[in-house]
Amino acid sequence: MRVTMRVLIYGVFLVFSASCKDFKDGYEKGFKGSFLKKFISSCQSGAVEKGAAPAVAKSYCECVGKDLTQNYSSTELTRITMQGTDAPELDRAVKACTGN
Repeated sequence: MRVTMRVLIYGVFLVFSASCKDFKDGYEKGFKGSFLKKFISSCQSGAVEKGAAPAVAKSYCECVGKDLTQNYSSTELTRITMQGTDAPELDRAVKACTGN
């Protein structure tokens, strides 16, 4: 009986662990999708206001946004957002997209 209870507890733990991973993965995917959409929109508006051609701004902002979402977690993206233009990760992404 004792072994059966232990197996049951391990089984529940494994199911719970898998559920947490699924939740975390879903959250990351949703957060990154929302982040990317808002980043591109904000970036593109700012670039066009500063004189960039809309098509160029869109391409550039998509590149930077995709680079950020592919290389950083939701927690890191939140921190990067809080730092704004001072974030070294943003600098790195810009350089990757502009070849500088």
